[in-house]
Amino acid sequence: MRHNAISTLVNTLQAAAVALLLLAPLLAGDYWRFFFFQMVVMAYLAIGFDLSYSYARILSFMHALFFGLGAYLAVPLVSAAPWSLPVTLFVATAAAGLAGLVSGAVLVRMENHNPTIATVILSSIVLLAANSMTGVTGGEDGLIVHARTIGFLGIEIGMGPTMALYYLAAIPLVALTVGRLLLQRTETWMLVRAVAQNETRARQLGFDARAWRLIMFAASAAIAGLGGVFYALMMQHVSTSSLEVGLSINAILYSAIGGLGTAFGPLVGVLLIYPITEVISLYFIYVPILVGLVLIIVSLFFGRGVIGTLRSLEDQPAHARAPDHPAHDAATTAPSR
Repeated sequence: MRHNAISTLVNTLQAAAVALLLLAPLLAGDYWRFFFFQMVVMAYLAIGFDLSYSYARILSFMHALFFGLGAYLAVPLVSAAPWSLPVTLFVATAAAGLAGLVSGAVLVRMENHNPTIATVILSSIVLLAANSMTGVTGGEDGLIVHARTIGFLGIEIGMGPTMALYYLAAIPLVALTVGRLLLQRTETWMLVRAVAQNETRARQLGFDARAWRLIMFAASAAIAGLGGVFYALMMQHVSTSSLEVGLSINAILYSAIGGLGTAFGPLVGVLLIYPITEVISLYFIYVPILVGLVLIIVSLFFGRGVIGTLRSLEDQPAHARAPDHPAHDAATTAPSR
């Protein structure tokens, strides 16, 4: 009975998240569509980080670099030509994935906390270089996307937070999230989880654990880059602020609160926290303080994030102990389904 109730609650929460993304912009004005569009692009970044941390086992502070790379590559590729949008999405996503593959090849060979430290150093170096290369990146002033429309299958779609462009970003996000949920029930994903939970044991069983981790890290970078493309198309402007480590920290926050290692966790985290921070910023200057309080509360009562905690309760037998059982540790535990 309890299992069914929790399962229903989780499914309802996930369905509500999808419905909110797909239906709310139809009922809202231009400002709120822009607001939801920002949440969509942040969700791509959060999903990218979650895959990196939960399955590549790399606590990455450099996913903003992949996000920014996708955004910057979109600037010269945008045009009204019919092929423009597909090519822009493919080239920028592939480039971000390739960057993730190259950097990940080094990171997966590091032990302990060294990969995390390396991502912070790389982020700082790239940001400093980008700010100094104003002729290429525009520095803090950034670059403007001069095209007013982008071509897609013979149709010219208006740039900015338009309805058409919003759904071209939101529908793949929903498909990615639902697809990941379905994929997590396959044997391949069981292998990915096994590598994430115990790399040594996976190697003993004959699996190339590093290769699987590298694949997941490259995929996570590609997804972050895809979010960057839609960010550039929405804002029609890209600057080095899209490369800052603070953006990666936001992705960590969204994923941790929503539920690390869960398909809907990053999306739910964005939908919960992004509106709170935006609304609070209108009335309160010290937004990070309140965000920190929210994170503390979630850590105390939802150690695995909202979705992760509900999933763990769902998996418990009826006679199991309450969530303060030792198995229910912080968000650094092995990924849940």
